[in-house]
Amino acid sequence: MFFKFTSCKSFLAYVISLALIGCGSHNERKEDNSKLATEDQKAVVKTPETRTITAIDGYLVNAIVCDDQNDNLVCDSGEEVTVTHSDGTSQVLTTNEQGQAEVSTDANVIIKVVGEQTYDTDFDLLAGQAYTLLAHSDTDIVSPFSTLATLKNVDMDTLASELNLDAALIKSDFVLAKSADDPATIAKSRRIHLVARSIVKLLPENFFSVKDDVSFPEKLVADTVGLVQYALEMALDDIDSLVLEKSEDGLKWVAHWVTETSYPVPDVWTLKDDLEQGEGRWYMGLISAGDFARDGVKQWVMQDGVASVGDESIPYQVDGGVIVMDGKEISVFETLEGLLLATDNSTGELIFFSRHYDVSVNMAAKFSEKTLITEALYTVIEDSANDSNQRAELTVIEHTFNTDGTGKLKYIDKVESMDTQWEVTDEGALKVQFNSAGALVTQTYYRSPSAHDVFMVRAEMAENQAVIAAHDKDSALQILKALARHYKLIELL
Repeated sequence: MFFKFTSCKSFLAYVISLALIGCGSHNERKEDNSKLATEDQKAVVKTPETRTITAIDGYLVNAIVCDDQNDNLVCDSGEEVTVTHSDGTSQVLTTNEQGQAEVSTDANVIIKVVGEQTYDTDFDLLAGQAYTLLAHSDTDIVSPFSTLATLKNVDMDTLASELNLDAALIKSDFVLAKSADDPATIAKSRRIHLVARSIVKLLPENFFSVKDDVSFPEKLVADTVGLVQYALEMALDDIDSLVLEKSEDGLKWVAHWVTETSYPVPDVWTLKDDLEQGEGRWYMGLISAGDFARDGVKQWVMQDGVASVGDESIPYQVDGGVIVMDGKEISVFETLEGLLLATDNSTGELIFFSRHYDVSVNMAAKFSEKTLITEALYTVIEDSANDSNQRAELTVIEHTFNTDGTGKLKYIDKVESMDTQWEVTDEGALKVQFNSAGALVTQTYYRSPSAHDVFMVRAEMAENQAVIAAHDKDSALQILKALARHYKLIELL
């Protein structure tokens, strides 16, 4: 287990019990307003229908989804949409790799973009800035334009007329429309996309901060009209790499390269800053196959020196690269984008902290067949027998994939390889099959919704296992070397 609690229950049982107790306080979906129907004197409750929403500036990955039940344009406590799993555990719903999430049909959606957690897939960059997007229940595209319409309480056609933009495009997926066959549609969509990513620079972290400013919606729309006028006059060259911002005197619009607007990090960045950046949400689990199958993954929130899981809050401190919590010391020995590798100093167990993890099939991102065919997949796995007394054996496996559904599986330190059959399932999971000792082996990989070069994968093998994955061989080998160096240090203790 990770940390010792006063209860004699196992850590997993403890967390599950907390989650079950707390489920009633979460807002998973709005209650269905339909009346109870009776048939043969049995009451039947109609299951609320759902719809898929898409959060767009570019596609926003790992943004928090809320249902604004009291229509105050703020994601209040209890309004975060949660997903409950078959084992009774629950987690806050976030958008997947396509910026999508499943919500109830009558949800007034709020998207919370967390600066150091949410990714904009346009540039594979963290959003850097925290802001909020809004949409009423009559639209499935949550964008800066739906936000303006919600703030002004007008429909999208009225807003489009005021902004002098194509109504059909701002109501739909204007990012996808940039791949249309019609050159005129492509040009319009590229300019609309520029306006959208520029509007977000004007949006607050939440609208509670401007609730007393009745003129704010009109000011925002007026600024957007200026953005549109500037965008319509721009040449299309490099327009997809630019963002518009007001000059220092606020009198004109200036185009910048997106990379020039990156938000600076503090001069001195500590592990505590890393843990608490954004909303401090992390998925934590053990890399050892046996331990992972036993304990699974828990979602933690680390803020202001307190780590929370379920209803439990535990104070913690950071001493250099060591997290001290509840009498335990967790040493972080490798820091990657969105991923920390650590060990429990008392047990030697290898721990990962990841910003992204799928937890369930429904929360997983989708593998891309095109990417798999053009880029090998490297997985860093623990390959030892399920023996608590045996030191973990870590290795890198190279997977290559051909267009005809065949492939190769090769341990990086061996010459021999195995022939495989592979496919990406309708759910977006990667299924690999091969023969081992005369038996057909099937392994299924579920990708976490991360845009980082190195990401976590949940592998369904003989036992469920957490796997570190990358499409870059050098990145995978770098992680393997760090792990090997770490285990050598343990042997010397």
